[in-house]
Amino acid sequence: MGGLWWVATALAGAYHSQQASRAASAAQSGQVLTASGRLEDAAAQFRNAVALQPERTAYRLALATALVSLERFDEAERYLQDVLRADATNGEANLALARIQRARGRYAEAEASYYRAIYGRWMPEAEAARQRARLDLIELLGQTADRERVRAELTQLASAFPGDRNLQLVVGRRLLNAGFPDEAARVYRGMAERFTDGGAAHAGLAEAALALGDYAGAALSARRALAADPSDRASAARLALAGAVDGLDPNKPRLSARARGARTRRLLDLARAHLENCWGNRTLTPGEDALAARLRAPRPSPVTPQVLDDEYELLETAARAVAAGCPPRTDEEPLDVVLRIVAEAGRR
Repeated sequence: MGGLWWVATALAGAYHSQQASRAASAAQSGQVLTASGRLEDAAAQFRNAVALQPERTAYRLALATALVSLERFDEAERYLQDVLRADATNGEANLALARIQRARGRYAEAEASYYRAIYGRWMPEAEAARQRARLDLIELLGQTADRERVRAELTQLASAFPGDRNLQLVVGRRLLNAGFPDEAARVYRGMAERFTDGGAAHAGLAEAALALGDYAGAALSARRALAADPSDRASAARLALAGAVDGLDPNKPRLSARARGARTRRLLDLARAHLENCWGNRTLTPGEDALAARLRAPRPSPVTPQVLDDEYELLETAARAVAAGCPPRTDEEPLDVVLRIVAEAGRR
């Protein structure tokens, strides 16, 4: 009897060992097929691995992930729930579940799953996936939440991984796109201080400075970006724009009255030409007709303080007319920026 038991045990062990080997081989094939984009074939291999070793949650997770990529959400969710019943802190499973929930419009559930993924358990080599989970959450919040939560998540992500240059660039870009140029500038400034290859940081800082109306700062950052990468066309364009705006802005600090008056008169001529182009040959409203007449009228001489004030007030009126009646140009011109500055200054 003892001999029979030993033989049975050996046979069972050999069988389980063979099953484990076949399952591992199928899972490895699935990974290779996934890498080559053959997701249907990969899912079939992962399914074989699950059938051979159903107790291995790693195989269930691999199958579920492939099924999510194939948008077979019902089946994928069943496997993910199996994994999470065994380990509710599994970061990869929570991330896959969050993506299913988001795709199906279950946003509150998706948000909770994203947070479980972010603060869940990951292998040390999977830190990039944890970052991806937070970026996915930020995208979701951009759809469903107030902007301040987006800002908070992005700044927290930047603080959590200060040494990740590429991630810092992504965060800076997303802060700019979300309308937080001041926060983006802080991220880019930190990058410029931490990394020796700061060209991309200076390029981002130039863009943020333009959004903040800091044209001198934008020019400085654009020059630094170009020093690092002379082929950076975006920074070259920002430098040209910042320099031109700086040379036109009648509200630039420390301008003399004479220089302010000269800039105002030049802008009046440019605004008149721009408005005439916008209006074309259509019949003008009484207000537009009156404004056109004032813009065409000869400029008084001598230029007294009262004349300066009157001409600047006329420029504010013209700037508001451009904002109301002229469609935005594809490529923003320095005149567009300066007239917007003038119009906004007049509203304050």
